Order: sequence, then structure tokens, then C-alpha cells
Amino acid sequence: QLGERVAATVYGPHEVILDSNGLRADVDGLALWTLRVGGEPVGVVREVTLDAPIWAATAYGIEVTLHRFSRDLVAVRGHNAWDHNSDATGSPAALAVRYRPLPVTPPAQFDLALIVPDGTPAAAVEAVIRRDAGELLESVVLFDEFRGTGVPAGHRSLAWALTFRHPERTLRDKEVEGRRSKLLKTLEGELGVRPRAS
Repeated sequence: QLGERVAATVYGPHEVILDSNGLRADVDGLALWTLRVGGEPVGVVREVTLDAPIWAATAYGIEVTLHRFSRDLVAVRGHNAWDHNSDATGSPAALAVRYRPLPVTPPAQFDLALIVPDGTPAAAVEAVIRRDAGELLESVVLFDEFRGTGVPAGHRSLAWALTFRHPERTLRDKEVEGRRSKLLKTLEGELGVRPRAS
């Protein structure tokens, strides 16, 4: 039940139950269940009256009361206080979700196909790309790995799709090409990675 999950997220490892006993009249309708944490009522789950077509499913609202919490319960950034499955550094699944406005300028995209020594992890190449591509880099996606004709022994071809975007204007071709040239020079100098010939 979503109500139980919400209460468990807020109140942590205490027992969370949905109690159907002692239903009370709610301001907007009937409270179908009482949310209890450690035996104490903390909220309700109730049916919500909506102006909806007759074939629509019933909608339910969840209301949880937030009480005062000790500052000792404040978790590290990107976690909740009851997240026992990750350490202080956090895992990708536990990181806080961040939202930003949808872009209004067009992206500038290009693919970067590279000849990479077998001993060089793709993650190391991508780390250099992210570090040196600049603040306008929006995304880096590894989309291809190839071994065979045209690729020297002890190497593989890896290809990334890079997307750049300026928040206020369209990027010029020479700006994008300049970033590409700088990346290729850095990758070859630091990792011995070079571009794959077309």
C-alpha cells in the first residue's frame, strides 16, 4: 500500500499498519483507514471525490502528520534517516531526485568514436570526457562497442553520444568543434585513446 510506504519513509523502521477500525468522518469524506506507526495514529487514507467520468477508478488521498523530529534524525544529503542499505557516500538509487526547467534552446550533438586500449576502462574515458567537456555538456551516453575489422589487436572501439546545450542561445558549429578537438587531444595525451577513422 502506498500509504504504508509513505508513513514508513517518514517515520522509519517502526511498525506501520493500516487500521480499518474506528473510522471517522473526514472533512472531505470518509477516512477508510488510519495510518498507525508504533501504535500511534499519524495519518489517514481516504477516498477522494473527484469530478471524473463514471468509468474512472476510485482515487484515494494520503494524509500524514509530520511531528517534530530530533536533529539527530537528519540524514546525509541525498538520503533519508531510515536508509540502512547505503553508506554515507550513497548509491545512485538513493540519491535525491533533482528537477530543472525544460530547455528552450536546441542541443548540439556529436558522436565520439574512439580506439581504446583493452586495459583502459570505459569509465575512465568517460570520466575524462565529463571533466574536460565543460559546463555546457548535458549528457554523455556510451552506445557502441566494437572489435573487428579496422580495430587494432588489443584495442576496441567505443562510441559515445555527447550533447551540449547553452541555456540562452544556440551553440555555433565552431564552438562545438572546438570542444571536440580539445577532448580528443586530452584523451590521447592522458589515456592513449585516439579517434577511430571513418
